[in-house]
Amino acid sequence: MAVYPSKDIDREAAGNARAAGSRARKKLPPRAEIAFVAPESPADDAGFEPGCFITTVDGEPVRDLIDWRWLSAEDEITVGYIDLDGEAGEVDLFRDEGEDWGFEFDGVVFDGVKQCRNACIFCFMRQLPDDMRASLTLRDDDFRLSFLAGTFVTFTNLSAEDEARIIEQHISPLRVSLHASNPEVRRRIIGKHAAHGIEVLDRLLAAGIEFHAQIVLMPDENDGEVLRETLGWAYARPGILDVCIVPLGFTKHQTCFTKSFD
Repeated sequence: MAVYPSKDIDREAAGNARAAGSRARKKLPPRAEIAFVAPESPADDAGFEPGCFITTVDGEPVRDLIDWRWLSAEDEITVGYIDLDGEAGEVDLFRDEGEDWGFEFDGVVFDGVKQCRNACIFCFMRQLPDDMRASLTLRDDDFRLSFLAGTFVTFTNLSAEDEARIIEQHISPLRVSLHASNPEVRRRIIGKHAAHGIEVLDRLLAAGIEFHAQIVLMPDENDGEVLRETLGWAYARPGILDVCIVPLGFTKHQTCFTKSFD
């Protein structure tokens, strides 16, 4: 069973996930805050209200919207919850075939956004002034937001558990920041974890996960022969559906490049 993204989720969903970050730092269990309950739905019949939390489905934690869709696919489920009084419990929910459960959640990630651990020389966050809004400095690198919100990620922070989950739930297609296939170039422009990202990418491709790839093109870094090599590498892997090439963003606040590019 594949989990397909909803059309009404866009990049703003990534911003909605920021509040979950503090919970992750405090090591609290994931919980999905209910933002809306559809009238006369199974959720409404069970007495759920906005502000309540969903914590589990059939005993499994709900870490994000993908988990919710995966775990709630049947027409009879047992939902763990925390009500408006802070009391925890479980309730059995039933629905007719094709009926929606009636929940809408605040955000799409419920256990904290997975952070970037790279040192990309082209990172736009390193080219911003200090007084920019907080949402622009959230260095996310979360495969779930790649699927749900269309962000590009490197997979350099992917754990074995994450990798197994992507394969089991067939979370596809994903969007990968490729930039270069050459190991030395990747390490220079991405950082010391670059090799892990490309190894994970190849394993996921072998498992049938598909990708949209992106290259941030930098003069004298990953253009020319390096670019030809990268495109050949991608072409040899049918699971890479397309490659988007975007130019380097360059501002007066950057510190990685010593010259301006025409």
